[in-house]
Amino acid sequence: MKRLAVGTILVCLCLTFAPTIATATTSPLSSKRVMIVVVAGQSNAEGYESYVAGTNIGSQAADKTVQMAFLGDYATSHATTPVSLDTPQVLAVNGRQIFGPEVGIARYLWEHGDRRIAIGKVVKGGSSLASWRPGGTLLDELTHLVAHLKAWEKGRGVTATVGGIVWMQGETDALSAAAASKYKAALATFLPQLRSAVHASARTPIVIAETTTAPWVQFQASVAHGACKPATCAELFAWNKLVRAAQRAATKTVPRTFIVDSSTFPRASIQLHLSATGELLLGSALGKSLARHL
Repeated sequence: MKRLAVGTILVCLCLTFAPTIATATTSPLSSKRVMIVVVAGQSNAEGYESYVAGTNIGSQAADKTVQMAFLGDYATSHATTPVSLDTPQVLAVNGRQIFGPEVGIARYLWEHGDRRIAIGKVVKGGSSLASWRPGGTLLDELTHLVAHLKAWEKGRGVTATVGGIVWMQGETDALSAAAASKYKAALATFLPQLRSAVHASARTPIVIAETTTAPWVQFQASVAHGACKPATCAELFAWNKLVRAAQRAATKTVPRTFIVDSSTFPRASIQLHLSATGELLLGSALGKSLARHL
């Protein structure tokens, strides 16, 4: 991705990663095999405010080489034919070019020797955990996208299997007492279903990006003098704690499930979404966790 000085304004976003390709070292994976990393969830998995314009996110070898299929709130999705990781993901709502944690994940794995990787990404901003249940549109879309990615690789003479899953969802469920109170049991039920939906083995690691709405609630409390929405600030803080505790509990109840806390990474504007820097740092941490448990 071309380096942009802070403050650059683009009227038409047509930026690409344009990385410099480094000399590859020997990969531990056969050139005839590819490991798919699945990324799924809501707006922070999407990268809703990780605007490329005005940031300096650099460029690395993985950006041009790793293939990705993606589907979500985009002007154009690439769900059936993969494209390189540096392909613009342009939001339909505002034309902004964004990226999620997949860039940091791919860069980390690439740097640490896993060169034969691909990304399969399905995201939906504002989605609840219930909206991902089996038989629903989102999980079906993820199943089909991964199947298309495998078929595309097979057409190149390559065998692709799901080697890791990253799940980042929970902010929406932290907005109501009913959803937050049910989240622990619902997540423990859902994660094995997520593995099954992408035909991953029971040993395939799932890394949860632990969500938080606390910075956003605090922002509301500061600018609105304690008048938070859609509930009181105290209620929103409490529901956020329930969801975060549920995500941590899943690592104890669902085998081969791990967690990375997203709360320490930089956020944008109203403090709900990660910034471009935050997405890269989170992605790197997720990649590190995946690499440790592959």
